[in-house]
Amino acid sequence: MILVTGATGHIGGEIARILSETGNDVRALVRDPARADSLPPGVEIAVGDLDRPETLTAALAGVDRIFHMQASHGTAQTTAMVDAAKQAGAQRIVALSSMGAAVSPPPIMGTWFLAREEILGKSGLEITLLRPSTLMSNALWWRQSIRDSGTIVDNRRSRPPVER
Repeated sequence: MILVTGATGHIGGEIARILSETGNDVRALVRDPARADSLPPGVEIAVGDLDRPETLTAALAGVDRIFHMQASHGTAQTTAMVDAAKQAGAQRIVALSSMGAAVSPPPIMGTWFLAREEILGKSGLEITLLRPSTLMSNALWWRQSIRDSGTIVDNRRSRPPVER
């Protein structure tokens, strides 16, 4: 059984779909089960939240592999996932990281990803790191400026961080 976090988003949703279509047993970790309607039939739903480690125990029961992505800042969600994975007997975590973790000196986001990678690396689990340099879903941030002016303006820095 493979647990997919972020399964109602662009990346996790596509991973859950591909894994399911290729014959894997997939469980999606979702905070809001109403958003799980977009997942393919056959994907098992587990309600939980990476910010609430006590919800991960049931979600990880019988799971041997995990696709982990963390949307928030810091390392708490990665620590919670590693602890729950070890307790459940999972063997491998595939984690979405960033190319920024591999450059020196790392940019600010790279330091966040590097800190998560260090936690994963010390976990004793089999770890696979995915380090994209960019994701096409990030281009969605530009859609309004493209509509308004026909140009790309990346104004994410001017937006306040999302509170959870």
